[in-house]
Amino acid sequence: MATRLRLFDHDGAPLADMNVSAPRSWMLNRAGKAAITIAKTDPKATERNLRFGNLVFIEHDRAGNWGGVLWTPRSWDDNAITLTAYSGEFLLTHRRGAMNKLLTGSAGNLFSQIIDMANTEGDTRIRKDAIFGGGPGRVETLHLDKLYDAAIRISDRSGNDWGLEPELDDKGCLFFKARWYEKRGQTWPLVLTEGLNLKVASGALLVEQGEIVNDLIGYGDGATWAARSTAQRTDATSQSTSG
Repeated sequence: MATRLRLFDHDGAPLADMNVSAPRSWMLNRAGKAAITIAKTDPKATERNLRFGNLVFIEHDRAGNWGGVLWTPRSWDDNAITLTAYSGEFLLTHRRGAMNKLLTGSAGNLFSQIIDMANTEGDTRIRKDAIFGGGPGRVETLHLDKLYDAAIRISDRSGNDWGLEPELDDKGCLFFKARWYEKRGQTWPLVLTEGLNLKVASGALLVEQGEIVNDLIGYGDGATWAARSTAQRTDATSQSTSG
C-alpha cells in the first residue's frame, strides 16, 4: 500500500512529496526504523531529494505520524531503490558529549541540557517541548560518547521515557519536539478473551529467551573504578535451579 512521504533537506525545508512503500517501526526510548521503496523511474528520485541526512515525514491517520532522517544503508535493484530512515531520536547520534562534562539536575533537566548541547554545533531541528522535571537530582558525566547513548542511559537509570515527535511549523518546515515523560503511554482496562478479541496462534504460543541472571552487580559514577559505589543482589532460588 502506497504511503505519502514528504522529504525535507537537513535544515527542514520541504523538497518533495512522494507515494512510496514505507513499513516502519516505533521504539520506546530508542530510534525506530523505516524501509522506504521508491521506483527508479520516479522523476522525484533525484540525488538532491534522496541525499543522506535529508529528513522525512510520514503521516497516517491511525498509526500516527513518523519522522526521521535518511541514512545508510541504501540498496538498488533493477526497478527500485530501497532507502533506510531512522526516527528523529537517531539525530542525537550525530552529536557527541564534551570530555568530562558534568550534568546535574533531575533526569528531565539532564535531557534538556543534552538537547542544548546537540544544537550547539549546528541546528539539529530538535526543539525542547514538554519536559517532565520531577524526580530526584542526578549526576551524569559525559565524555565523547554520542548524546543518543547518554539520553538512553539517563532514561534507563531514572525509569522515565523520552522521544522526538515530528511536527511541521507554520512555514511547512519539519522539526522534532523533544519530550521527556515521567512515564509514557497509558493504562487500558482491556481484557483479552479468547474467541472475542484474542486468537490462539497456530505456531509457537510461547518463546522463552533472554539472559538468565541470578548474580548482579550495579555500579555508580566515579572518577575511578575504586571510587564507584557498588551494590550486589543474588537470587538463591534461581541459583539452586539454574546454577
